[in-house]
Amino acid sequence: MVREAGPQDLKAVALLHNESFKGHFLPKLGRKLVENYYRSFLIDGNLFLLHTCDGGVINGLILGTNTYRKSTESFVRENMILLTFRTLLLVVRLDREVYSKINKFLFKRIFRKRRKADVDASSLAEVSGGGKRFGRMNELLSICVFPGVQGSGVAVELIEAYEKVLTEKEYAGYRLSVRKDNARAIGFYLKIGMSAYSESQDEQIYEKRFER
Repeated sequence: MVREAGPQDLKAVALLHNESFKGHFLPKLGRKLVENYYRSFLIDGNLFLLHTCDGGVINGLILGTNTYRKSTESFVRENMILLTFRTLLLVVRLDREVYSKINKFLFKRIFRKRRKADVDASSLAEVSGGGKRFGRMNELLSICVFPGVQGSGVAVELIEAYEKVLTEKEYAGYRLSVRKDNARAIGFYLKIGMSAYSESQDEQIYEKRFER
């Protein structure tokens, strides 16, 4: 079954994330920070759904948001000391993934004003009919399934539930970003009807728009 996530689920959510994304940046920060990261998205306006099996065990999650900047800034502000300590520890260990994340963060800070202006112009054009199609888009921030049940239809059920809620809330569709070397995830996104929207050096952005 698919249900909404709550504060009581965060410990299990962190475990699920860490098992699903081993080797990625966030799990390297430790379970507590992953738990707090997801906590920052437990606010109105976000779609945070869990897939559970018999007995209530969580084996998948999907998180869609329109508060990404607000939630991530809140996460950083409220966990600054622990986040700084864990990041510096990884830097001392010469973790290449952390170096990459820090460089991206600095780049975004330097060019934030320019990027924000570009995004605002793009959003205005889309809403006014000058973009691909009229309507607001949701950001699919995270979808993951426990390795032991991957391929059993859990991800499809999560996507179907997510899309149903988006349609009810009158979203035009959703977008997500994925690493270009994640062939399995890209294959899944194409299978469910997503198409390429844009790309950066190491990430591809896909989108899906609902038929009206």
